[in-house]
Amino acid sequence: MTMHALTTLPARLHAQRTRLTMLALLLAALYFVLAFAGQALRARELQADIDMHRATLAAMVAENGALEAQVQRYATDAYYTYVEQRARRDLLLAYPGETLVLIDWQPAPPANVEAPVVETAPETPNWRRWLEVFDRR
Repeated sequence: MTMHALTTLPARLHAQRTRLTMLALLLAALYFVLAFAGQALRARELQADIDMHRATLAAMVAENGALEAQVQRYATDAYYTYVEQRARRDLLLAYPGETLVLIDWQPAPPANVEAPVVETAPETPNWRRWLEVFDRR
């Protein structure tokens, strides 16, 4: 080996170590960038899920409020009285122990009106009418 080769060997080794170190740092930086990008994408998906669930929850809360108002409206004594009357009248329902009386209302008979007497001429027998039709020549 020559002297020149021996003096340049440590410089070449140092250059190769520097390149390997730079490559390792570049690969580590690339790994962290990709890992961060993956986590950012996952965070965006999770935020979209959270927004969707919040919108669903808001719709359910609104529906629950409407149902609560409906329950309050139907929980009054006036409504219970109305339902009871309709059940008794339209569905013919009764409470246990009650006797249900059904009345079949018939329309009133017409007043006694004498039918007018219509005088009819004695009817000509059918055979005579046929004879008259053919005899008209």
